Amino acid sequence: LFTLSETIGETTNNVAEYTAVIRALENLKEKKIVSEKLRFVLDSELIVRQITGIYKVKQPHLLELRLEIVSLINWLRENNIIDKLSFMTVPREKNQDADRLVNEALDSR
Repeated sequence: LFTLSETIGETTNNVAEYTAVIRALENLKEKKIVSEKLRFVLDSELIVRQITGIYKVKQPHLLELRLEIVSLINWLRENNIIDKLSFMTVPREKNQDADRLVNEALDSR
C-alpha cells in the first residue's frame, strides 16, 4: 500500500484525483518499484471512467492530465515495472484513508 499526501494548491477535486494518480505513477517510475498488480482506488467514478477510456474527457486541462497518465502507464509497462493495472471506485463515505491524507496535507500548509 502506497500513500502520499501533499498540497497542490487551490484546484478542483477532479484535478486533485488526476494529480494523485500521476504522482503515484511518477513515484513508481522514479524508484523503479516493480508491481505485478497495481490498483488505484479513487472516490470519483467520473475520473475512473475517463482514465480507463469509458468516458471522453471534454475539458482540455483534464485531457492533458489523462494523456500524461496514459504515457506514464505505457512507459511503466514497456519497462516491465507494472503488469496488471486496474482502477476502481469506492464511495466517498467509505474512503477514510483519503480523507485522512487530505487533512494531513491541509494541516501541513
